[in-house]
Amino acid sequence: MEQTPEQGHKENGSRYYAWLLVLPVSLLLLAVLRYVLPLFVRVPPEGYGADLFLESTVPSLLPEPLEQVGYLVAITLAPLCVAAAARAIRRHQRLSEALRGSDAFVWWVLFSQFAVLLFAVVMWKAQLVSQKVYFCGCEMTAVALLSAGMVLALFWRKARAGASYLLRLGDRLPVLAYSVAAELLCIWLLLPSLFTDANISDSLINVRAHIPFIVDEFSAVLNGRHILVDYFPQYQKLLSYVLEPYFKLFGAGTLSFTVCMAILSLFSLMCVYFTFALLSRRRLLVLVLFVLFLGSCAVPTNISGVNLFYMFNYYPMGPVRYMATWVMGLLLAFYLRYPSVSKLWAMAAAGAFFMLNNPDFGVPASAGVLAALALGRDGSMFAPWAFVRRAGLAFAAALVSAVLIFAVATRMAAGQWPRFGEMFMYQKVFAATGFMLLPMPAAGLHWLIYATFMCGIAVAVFWAVFGRSAGEREDCLPPLLMFGCVAGCGIGMYYVGRSHPYVLPAVFPAWSFVLALLLLFSARLRQHGKRVVLLGAIPAFMLVFHLLVLGSPLLKFPGPLGQLKRLASGSGEFINSYEVLAELTRRNTMPGEKVGIVSMYSHNLALAAGVDNVYPFAHRGSLLLKSQVQLAMDVLEKNGVNRVFGVFPAEMERALEADGFKPTPLVSNGVYTMWRRVPQ
Repeated sequence: MEQTPEQGHKENGSRYYAWLLVLPVSLLLLAVLRYVLPLFVRVPPEGYGADLFLESTVPSLLPEPLEQVGYLVAITLAPLCVAAAARAIRRHQRLSEALRGSDAFVWWVLFSQFAVLLFAVVMWKAQLVSQKVYFCGCEMTAVALLSAGMVLALFWRKARAGASYLLRLGDRLPVLAYSVAAELLCIWLLLPSLFTDANISDSLINVRAHIPFIVDEFSAVLNGRHILVDYFPQYQKLLSYVLEPYFKLFGAGTLSFTVCMAILSLFSLMCVYFTFALLSRRRLLVLVLFVLFLGSCAVPTNISGVNLFYMFNYYPMGPVRYMATWVMGLLLAFYLRYPSVSKLWAMAAAGAFFMLNNPDFGVPASAGVLAALALGRDGSMFAPWAFVRRAGLAFAAALVSAVLIFAVATRMAAGQWPRFGEMFMYQKVFAATGFMLLPMPAAGLHWLIYATFMCGIAVAVFWAVFGRSAGEREDCLPPLLMFGCVAGCGIGMYYVGRSHPYVLPAVFPAWSFVLALLLLFSARLRQHGKRVVLLGAIPAFMLVFHLLVLGSPLLKFPGPLGQLKRLASGSGEFINSYEVLAELTRRNTMPGEKVGIVSMYSHNLALAAGVDNVYPFAHRGSLLLKSQVQLAMDVLEKNGVNRVFGVFPAEMERALEADGFKPTPLVSNGVYTMWRRVPQ
């Protein structure tokens, strides 16, 4: 139903109620985090948890419960304040009308907007001066001027007419053309994530250091290991089973692995494109937003020539973790456009898979979907209780079913029940005891990201309380915005724990996604009166500016020709040393013999040497706890292993000696040693 100018004015005015809360809620959060929280959260003493860890890992124990609990309080308290304020304003109709009609309301909103703008400037300055610079100052200045010009132009009638004509002109191209263009852009973006056995040794140290951990989780299943029975992965629990046929067919070499990860990344990225397509009928606008989103995925944390380290060749991040967020986002958008019980159950099943596969991102994605489904509309903050209960029960039933299916299938395949107590082994190591954690800087982009997520939640809540249905596409935006913000808050926890400059860009795609949705949402507002135009200028500028800044890395991204040349070259250093280790293992074992290989690519080496590696972890670096060493020794004893290869922590060497093993160096530099059980 079409709105009258008066109705549109009232609705648009109410959208700015949330700005009334910016300063009070910020001051409340500051007081709680600075003065109240330290009274309840105890800072662990020095040496906390040292008795659980290996000697070599103890110096890396840096627990920070105050930051972690503080972040959880911040992402909970602010939305609760927003919801309480929205309900209070809604109940007091006279107050609501008085706010809309007063000049004090306009001035307070403008003051709050200028305060947020100043806050953004301070955070950007802190990032550029004292931390890692992801975007250079001259580019940001140009983007700021461009953003200001674009926002001012949109308030000029002829400019708006020109933009509308351009978008309508773009609609003349077929949908397929835009989809193909989006896919080609994704392929270009993913080329630096491809490597071969010949050139992986020429990649950046960041890539070389991380890839063995994730590769082994897939080759271990090929080697006959069973997840949570005799193998305990760090990054995923189910994907290695799903992709087992692929790796049986193509092997678990560097090229086949990176191609597989690139295919997963391509699928996940296209989910984002089709999510945007479900939200806007303007095809050109959808492609532009998607290009800017791709830019946020292209931020390198290390670069040298055509080699770079970014989220898609840190394979646990782009292909494995973010897939949960982007697939669940598309399923939610599709459900919101075309709701049905079957689609609800499909979402629940996907959520259960991702929660079991990787809880770090799977749980926030499912929580975001449930928050979106619980959002009300047309004056009601919450959806009908019967629907919320049905959705919650669907997700709970799907998760319980997934756990039961996994447990029964594991029992049938391995003859044992999964050790679910070890499922969160690495979450406990990193989050609970503080291994490799780093404190957050006092100022920086992370605060802007948090503020964006809180702003998105506030916009969604105030739309539910004060908004009116405006059509299928438009009504999908606020719930999807709620999803993006809740899931983004969960993703942000990844940086809160390990606040390393290399980690922050992993949150940029979640940030860009929410910024794009906020921009689409702000475009809905009918321009009724000068007041709405005035109040919308600063938010529009900040949205456009940050979207363009996050999209700018695509302009400097390595070209496809250079990437193809990189793939065709390589020193072959890795494959040569790999073949030497495989031959040494083969020469000192019998075919099919059960051994322990504690090394990089341990299960790949076992497959190449024709032996059965029973080592239950991915890497020598996976051994962090004394209990892990004991678990590894128990597995070796249970399988009657007489030969163990690799390089070991001191605790495992002592355990091997106590169990009757003696070392024999196989390589002069000591990086590969055989420990053989000596008969007593």
